[in-house]
Amino acid sequence: MGRSLVFPLLVFALAGCSDPTGSSAVAVIPTKSLYTSGEIPSAQIVNRLEHNISFNGNALRVEKLQGTAWVLIGPEYLPNLLPLGLVIQARGAQTMRAVPEMALESGTYRLRFEFGSGEERALRYSYSPEFRVEASV
Repeated sequence: MGRSLVFPLLVFALAGCSDPTGSSAVAVIPTKSLYTSGEIPSAQIVNRLEHNISFNGNALRVEKLQGTAWVLIGPEYLPNLLPLGLVIQARGAQTMRAVPEMALESGTYRLRFEFGSGEERALRYSYSPEFRVEASV
Protein backbone atom coordinates (compact mmCIF):
# COMPACT_ATOMS: atom_id res chain seq x y z
CA MET A 1 0.00 0.00 0.00
CA GLY A 2 2.81 2.43 0.85
CA ARG A 3 4.45 2.00 -2.56
CA SER A 4 1.19 2.49 -4.47
CA LEU A 5 0.59 5.77 -2.64
CA VAL A 6 4.16 7.11 -2.92
CA PHE A 7 4.40 6.97 -6.72
CA PRO A 8 1.30 9.10 -7.45
CA LEU A 9 2.37 11.61 -4.80
CA LEU A 10 5.88 11.78 -6.31
CA VAL A 11 4.44 12.32 -9.80
CA PHE A 12 2.14 15.04 -8.45
CA ALA A 13 5.02 16.77 -6.63
CA LEU A 14 7.25 16.69 -9.72
CA ALA A 15 4.45 17.98 -11.94
CA GLY A 16 3.97 20.90 -9.58
CA CYS A 17 7.67 21.78 -9.90
CA SER A 18 7.80 21.71 -13.66
CA ASP A 19 6.50 24.83 -15.35
CA PRO A 20 6.94 24.69 -19.14
CA THR A 21 6.39 28.43 -19.39
CA GLY A 22 9.11 29.39 -16.90
CA SER A 23 8.53 31.13 -13.59
CA SER A 24 4.81 31.31 -12.81
CA ALA A 25 5.54 33.72 -9.94
CA VAL A 26 6.14 36.45 -12.54
CA ALA A 27 3.40 36.66 -15.18
CA VAL A 28 3.99 38.03 -18.69
CA ILE A 29 0.66 39.12 -20.16
CA PRO A 30 0.72 40.43 -23.76
CA THR A 31 -1.32 43.58 -24.26
CA LYS A 32 -2.93 41.93 -27.33
CA SER A 33 -3.47 38.41 -28.62
CA LEU A 34 -3.21 39.61 -32.24
CA TYR A 35 -0.76 42.17 -33.60
CA THR A 36 -0.36 43.39 -37.16
CA SER A 37 3.06 43.31 -38.79
CA GLY A 38 4.99 46.42 -37.88
CA GLU A 39 3.56 46.69 -34.36
CA ILE A 40 5.94 46.30 -31.42
CA PRO A 41 4.60 43.76 -28.90
CA SER A 42 4.22 44.85 -25.30
CA ALA A 43 3.20 43.14 -22.09
CA GLN A 44 2.24 43.74 -18.52
CA ILE A 45 4.75 42.10 -16.19
CA VAL A 46 3.11 41.10 -12.90
CA ASN A 47 5.34 40.28 -9.93
CA ARG A 48 3.40 37.84 -7.72
CA LEU A 49 6.36 37.38 -5.35
CA GLU A 50 6.65 38.77 -1.85
CA HIS A 51 9.89 40.55 -2.80
CA ASN A 52 11.09 42.85 -5.58
CA ILE A 53 12.43 41.57 -8.89
CA SER A 54 15.11 43.34 -10.90
CA PHE A 55 15.63 43.49 -14.64
CA ASN A 56 17.37 45.52 -17.32
CA GLY A 57 16.09 47.56 -20.24
CA ASN A 58 16.47 44.58 -22.59
CA ALA A 59 14.53 42.14 -20.40
CA LEU A 60 11.45 41.65 -22.59
CA ARG A 61 12.40 39.73 -25.73
CA VAL A 62 10.44 38.11 -28.56
CA GLU A 63 10.59 34.45 -29.54
CA LYS A 64 9.02 33.00 -32.71
CA LEU A 65 7.65 29.49 -33.07
CA GLN A 66 9.53 27.77 -35.90
CA GLY A 67 8.36 24.21 -36.32
CA THR A 68 8.28 22.90 -32.74
CA ALA A 69 11.02 25.17 -31.35
CA TRP A 70 10.98 28.71 -29.98
CA VAL A 71 13.67 30.89 -31.57
CA LEU A 72 14.83 34.21 -30.12
CA ILE A 73 14.29 37.15 -32.50
CA GLY A 74 17.24 39.51 -32.81
CA PRO A 75 20.72 39.09 -31.36
CA GLU A 76 21.22 36.80 -28.36
CA TYR A 77 23.05 39.58 -26.51
CA LEU A 78 21.90 43.18 -26.44
CA PRO A 79 24.23 45.68 -24.77
CA ASN A 80 22.78 47.35 -21.72
CA LEU A 81 24.10 50.18 -19.59
CA LEU A 82 22.03 49.25 -16.51
CA PRO A 83 22.28 45.51 -15.87
CA LEU A 84 19.48 44.56 -13.49
CA GLY A 85 19.04 48.22 -12.61
CA LEU A 86 15.24 48.40 -12.88
CA VAL A 87 12.78 47.05 -10.29
CA ILE A 88 9.19 45.84 -10.06
CA GLN A 89 8.05 45.99 -6.45
CA ALA A 90 6.68 42.95 -4.63
CA ARG A 91 3.11 42.31 -5.83
CA GLY A 92 3.54 45.12 -8.38
CA ALA A 93 3.17 45.36 -12.15
CA GLN A 94 4.64 47.28 -15.04
CA THR A 95 3.88 47.49 -18.77
CA MET A 96 6.82 47.43 -21.16
CA ARG A 97 7.66 47.06 -24.85
CA ALA A 98 9.68 44.23 -26.33
CA VAL A 99 13.23 44.79 -27.64
CA PRO A 100 14.76 45.07 -30.10
CA GLU A 101 12.01 47.18 -31.62
CA MET A 102 11.69 45.58 -35.03
CA ALA A 103 8.85 44.72 -37.38
CA LEU A 104 7.72 41.11 -36.98
CA GLU A 105 6.64 38.85 -39.83
CA SER A 106 3.40 36.89 -39.73
CA GLY A 107 3.56 33.96 -37.34
CA THR A 108 3.15 32.70 -33.79
CA TYR A 109 5.20 34.39 -31.07
CA ARG A 110 5.66 34.65 -27.33
CA LEU A 111 7.48 37.08 -25.05
CA ARG A 112 10.33 36.11 -22.73
CA PHE A 113 11.00 38.20 -19.62
CA GLU A 114 14.43 37.87 -17.99
CA PHE A 115 14.79 38.91 -14.35
CA GLY A 116 16.64 38.45 -11.09
CA SER A 117 14.78 37.62 -7.91
CA GLY A 118 15.76 38.44 -4.35
CA GLU A 119 19.41 37.77 -3.56
CA GLU A 120 19.83 35.37 -6.49
CA ARG A 121 22.52 36.18 -8.99
CA ALA A 122 21.17 33.73 -11.57
CA LEU A 123 18.70 35.05 -14.12
CA ARG A 124 15.25 33.52 -14.40
CA TYR A 125 12.76 33.55 -17.28
CA SER A 126 9.01 33.86 -17.55
CA TYR A 127 7.13 33.42 -20.81
CA SER A 128 3.89 34.85 -22.10
CA PRO A 129 1.11 32.87 -23.71
CA GLU A 130 1.38 32.66 -27.49
CA PHE A 131 0.12 35.47 -29.66
CA ARG A 132 -0.19 35.97 -33.42
CA VAL A 133 1.23 38.52 -35.81
CA GLU A 134 -0.60 38.88 -39.11
CA ALA A 135 0.12 41.00 -42.17
CA SER A 136 -1.75 44.29 -42.24
CA VAL A 137 -4.48 44.46 -44.88
